[in-house]
Amino acid sequence: MNSKTAEEKKNLRKIMRSKLKEYFSQHDGKIDSALVARKILELDSFKSADFVLAFLATKHEIDCQLIIDIALVTGKTVALPKVSSETELDFYILNPAEPLESQVEDGSFAIREPKSTLSRLDVDSFSGKNVVVIVPGLSFSKTGARLGRGKGFYDRFIQRLTSKGAQVFLSGICFPFQLEDSIPTDEHDARMDFVAY
Repeated sequence: MNSKTAEEKKNLRKIMRSKLKEYFSQHDGKIDSALVARKILELDSFKSADFVLAFLATKHEIDCQLIIDIALVTGKTVALPKVSSETELDFYILNPAEPLESQVEDGSFAIREPKSTLSRLDVDSFSGKNVVVIVPGLSFSKTGARLGRGKGFYDRFIQRLTSKGAQVFLSGICFPFQLEDSIPTDEHDARMDFVAY
């Protein structure tokens, strides 16, 4: 990554964190999150998905709980991310028969994560499967560019996943004010197939 791109990303992250903090000082985000989530639920890619890889929202982040709930009710395999090393994410499969809160705990970076007692998703067995990944981000463009938090966890996981022969559909999810006309990116940044906002 060149220094100009790195500086642009750093500045945009600062702006977006400030916007999110301001938004959540006035809203709980649940209604707006559900309205955005419904756009993903209407997608053919979601309806035909075998696996839905979602995430648990942080304090200042859009919530995809509705996506998780509907995916479980409709019989899809749902998995949530857990930081497994300084550079890698793994996803763990939820048990649809158990309450979500009994399957998660506080993990890395003060983010709720699935318990490691759950079954880890084996991406090596994904060949031919339809997989929808709901990808968090600080900002997105309408053309699918994404600004993450800067650690590269999702970009590396997506690279692992797509190399295994799965039919992967990447959907960013954000509030409308997180959308930018353009996002500074480099060659390692995964591009979304769809952005719900």
